[in-house]
Order: sequence, then C-alpha cells, then structure tokens
Amino acid sequence: MHCTRSYIVFTICKLSRYISNPSIDNWKAITKVFGYIKRTMNFRLFYNNFLVVLEGYIDSSWITSASDNKSTFGWLFILEDGVVSWALKKQTCITYFTIESKFIALATTSKETKWLRNVLLDIKLWSQPMTSIPLYCDSQTIMSRAFSKIYNGKSRHINLRHEYTRQLISDGIIIIVYVKSCNNLADPFTKSLSRDLVRLLLVWT
Repeated sequence: MHCTRSYIVFTICKLSRYISNPSIDNWKAITKVFGYIKRTMNFRLFYNNFLVVLEGYIDSSWITSASDNKSTFGWLFILEDGVVSWALKKQTCITYFTIESKFIALATTSKETKWLRNVLLDIKLWSQPMTSIPLYCDSQTIMSRAFSKIYNGKSRHINLRHEYTRQLISDGIIIIVYVKSCNNLADPFTKSLSRDLVRLLLVWT
C-alpha cells in the first residue's frame, strides 16, 4: 500500500481500524485482499519518458466514520506519468459542511504540493522559475471559493486554511483545476468503486 499499490489504500485503511480486535468478517476481508494481491503480482508502476510534469489529484468524503463523525480525504501525485506520492488521512477535526472538509483536504494537499515542489527544485529537475502545479479537484464550489479573496465561514480553522491555499495560488505555486469525478485518480482513496472503474483508474496510474 505504501510503496506500489496505491489503489488498495482505502481497503487497507478501513481494515487497519480493527487491528486490535478483528472480527470474522474482518479476517475474511483480509483474506480477499491477500488473494487479490496474489492474482495481480504482475501489476507495477510505470514511468514513461514524457515531459517532466507534476500533477496532483485530491478527493474527500464527508463523515465517512460513523463512530467519531470525521471525514477522510486522499491525494495522489503523478510525475512522468507515474505515481510518486499518495495518502489517505482521517481529518482531526469535525466539519459541519462538505465544503469545510474539502477546504481541509485542499490545504493539507497544498502543503504536500509545496514540499514536493521544493524537493524537485533541490534536485534541479525543472528550470526556474517553475510553473504552477495543477491540483485536480471534482468540486466546482471549492474551486470558486479557493480563488475568492473572501471567506464567509465562521470557523477560524477553516479560514486559516482558506487563506493559506489562496496565498499559494497567488504565489503561483499551485493552481486548482476542475476534473470530473470519473476522471479523478484520487476517487478510489475515499470510497468503494465498481470493478470496471477501478480497472480504468489502474490504467491511468
């Protein structure tokens, strides 16, 4: 999950919540995961000789954990048409609206984008100045709010994340780009998908 199988991160993170006291159903699910990995041992990551372009994808789901009412979000970054960074995280604070959870996801992913950008600048893969790194998001609402200079929300922690993201956009470090959910490569990180859609996303990543 951490090194080569980014697309099973949702399943593994779900199962890891029951490590201390797994049920019979949990063990059956784990057996299915091992069976799938055994049948797909020839799957691997490929890096083509395309132009060196870093792209990010982000997705979030509001209140995916019924036990604590916290949302989850995931990101995925592609370099030279191959995946180089991915993660699935549960948010540490409770959000009242979907847009709040998406702002938290966007701000955290923006931090990862800035870190990757600095790494690439250190190893001189890009000629300076570096162009803005696109972050693909399937929410048009969050895009319009991210580019806006005014945030009308009342939560201070969301306001800080909005200001941080907007500053990165103003500095030319990131740019938010809309993508349909069916083309969002981070979509499998936050929800279960059909077999056909998972196979389609595997071709892209």
